[in-house]
Amino acid sequence: RFPFTMLVLQKAIKMVWELPDVMRVAYAFVLVMLCWMALWSFGVSGIVAMPIPNCGQWWLVLALSVSLFWTGAVLSNTVHVIVSGMVFLVLIHGGQAAASMPPKPLLKSLQYAVTTSFGSICYGSLFTAAIRTLRWEVCDLLARVSWCEIFNYQLIACHLFTPFHSLYLISD
Repeated sequence: RFPFTMLVLQKAIKMVWELPDVMRVAYAFVLVMLCWMALWSFGVSGIVAMPIPNCGQWWLVLALSVSLFWTGAVLSNTVHVIVSGMVFLVLIHGGQAAASMPPKPLLKSLQYAVTTSFGSICYGSLFTAAIRTLRWEVCDLLARVSWCEIFNYQLIACHLFTPFHSLYLISD
């Protein structure tokens, strides 16, 4: 199994490296995510600095954390769809220089990702964002408990994180 997996990964990496346009799109999405994180951090710091009563800060930070994780998952999954679309076009047409290859295949793949597939990308990313936020909150709760309660919380965390980890393995 392992040698076959390594062979498949080597072929996939070689194919993606031969598509420099795909790498440029991935870098552009990384830049967009960095800009979103900078804007998000200003928003969170503003909420933390404001005196909001009745645990309002906690709810706002929770909502912003869902938005951060959701945006990151949407951008990441959009890049996955673009890359898989380009790889599909290259494989189905027999190479990037083939005569049957459509003009501007990267734009076709990008258009497919942000139109036809975008709803599915957003919907699927919402679940991973909710799971990551819940995991983040549980980790925060575990960091605040006293040492005598840590054993009970570790049992809870083990039961919570095992299904989350299996979902990550399935979805990624």
